[in-house]
Amino acid sequence: YDVRLNLRHCHLSELLGKDDSTRAVTFSTNADISLQGTQINTLRGDISLYDNMLRIGNRQSPVDDIRLSLDEDRLHKTMHLQSGIASLDLDGYLDYNHLPLIWQQFRHRFLPTDIASAALTSADSAALATTAFYINLRWNDPHRQLMLLLPDLHVASGSRLHVNYNFTESMKLVAQSDSVRYGNLLLRDIVVTGNPVGESYGSTCRVDRMDMSGLPLFWDLQLYASANPTLSRLRITWDDDANNVRDQGNIALL
Repeated sequence: YDVRLNLRHCHLSELLGKDDSTRAVTFSTNADISLQGTQINTLRGDISLYDNMLRIGNRQSPVDDIRLSLDEDRLHKTMHLQSGIASLDLDGYLDYNHLPLIWQQFRHRFLPTDIASAALTSADSAALATTAFYINLRWNDPHRQLMLLLPDLHVASGSRLHVNYNFTESMKLVAQSDSVRYGNLLLRDIVVTGNPVGESYGSTCRVDRMDMSGLPLFWDLQLYASANPTLSRLRITWDDDANNVRDQGNIALL
């Protein structure tokens, strides 16, 4: 498939939940699409979006070029997405049609029984047995283009997410950011990890400092959660002051 596309107006307001006519969201772009393949699992080629323009109400802003490259060889997939806002890489052995099975396996192994899913059939387990891939995401956005859509949210440039999956060990993830701001709330030096721990899945979030309206609320805030079909735990610890270890908190929920 070789396609050249000129999209003059794509109305995104309802998709983004912005039904105020003064905040109508539209997007325009030019696209060059060059793909080979007969289904999503066999697609190879490139998609480029350029001359992008985002309009919100009476404001408009150019959006950096976006390029997506895809390759496939006997279920070995590579994907590279590059833009001024973020870059993403995927590499590994994966059938895109099996993504719901990966989520089903995770829910069955690690979530409480009242929200867990049914076990995979033997055929589904065999289909997932060779699945192994990683995803790397890097947040750039030096021009803070995300603020056009989410003006209260700012994620520091250079923030990263790494996800690694295989059928035996399930999913491992690490996320790091120098800062995340939402409105008057600011989180500094954030690290989030997630990985299987025995029969449970454990996730830890560490925040060096939390500020509200420019004033420090907590130092060394740590949240640890773990879950399996029969037991869930949540533990939160913090310091009120980096130099006063006596002002501490500790909450544990079983």
